[in-house]
Amino acid sequence: MFYWFFFLDQCRILAFPSTLFFVGERLINHTIANISVIDRELCEYRCYLLHNCVSVNFYFGQNGAEAHNCELNNSTSKEHERDLVKAASYAYHGTNVRAIAYQCQFFGV
Repeated sequence: MFYWFFFLDQCRILAFPSTLFFVGERLINHTIANISVIDRELCEYRCYLLHNCVSVNFYFGQNGAEAHNCELNNSTSKEHERDLVKAASYAYHGTNVRAIAYQCQFFGV
């Protein structure tokens, strides 16, 4: 199954394709924020809100937990393949990012 879960902001399109979703793995050495969220979708949305975020590690922990840990990363497994490591109770989700240059220039970014 292939799907695109994407967000559009002023300067980029951030897509979370299913082909870059890995259960039992985590990207290390690139975390820029650690937040508590209720689900993976909110974790991905928070990545969208942070302009230099391009992937997430989602810790789903114990069944029935109300809050989950979300690590926002400033890199992807495509850029740092060796930093994608096995990690129980984690899911890694990378993105495809496309800049929208004309809008970034318009907004002075």
